[in-house]
Amino acid sequence: MSFNPPHIPYIRPNLPSGHISGVYNHIQEEYEDLLKKAKPNEDVAATVFLFGGTEITVKTFGYAGPNLLIVNGQIHGKDVRAYVHQSSLQVIFSLVPKDSKIPRTPLGFVAPRSSEEEKNDMQ
Repeated sequence: MSFNPPHIPYIRPNLPSGHISGVYNHIQEEYEDLLKKAKPNEDVAATVFLFGGTEITVKTFGYAGPNLLIVNGQIHGKDVRAYVHQSSLQVIFSLVPKDSKIPRTPLGFVAPRSSEEEKNDMQ
């Protein structure tokens, strides 16, 4: 079963304060900063906690609309996609030992799409 990242709508520049893009950019910067600090035998892992304590092991982040972060990942080994309101977002980054037996891909950030890409998808 393949897991396709979400289709992210084009977000215009000059967004109002409080727009999810600011949160998204901050999460991406935090991830990249921690990745620079990681030792060669370490990876950066991200976990999102949902209301009720459910944990998502994150594969990619994206965003939609003015306040929803899209989280693609796994819960108990099953692929999931969650739309999380920025006011309830809880992300924990941690450095974890690399396991040479388990191939690991870097955490992904799905960039907003341009209006031209949106038009091409509709044809």
